[in-house]
Amino acid sequence: MSSVKQMNKESRQRRFLECFRLKPNIAIAARMAGVPLVTVHLWIRTDTEFAERWQEVDEQAYLANRERVLAELEAGEKQPQGV
Repeated sequence: MSSVKQMNKESRQRRFLECFRLKPNIAIAARMAGVPLVTVHLWIRTDTEFAERWQEVDEQAYLANRERVLAELEAGEKQPQGV
């Protein structure tokens, strides 16, 4: 693969991962990044380095969402009854 194509691929992957951080949904992030969904799935299956970075972002998003939900549940438990 030429270096220009590789840079383009890397920038598209970076753009997708940035969007995925904002919206941890593959289809939505792909659309936001302007990358075909089938391309993202191809990268996940065939590009080990990208798949690892994607998995890391996915885990971070899961943990952040879990913390947010737990905080909301805890805040709800502290509210007076009948509110």
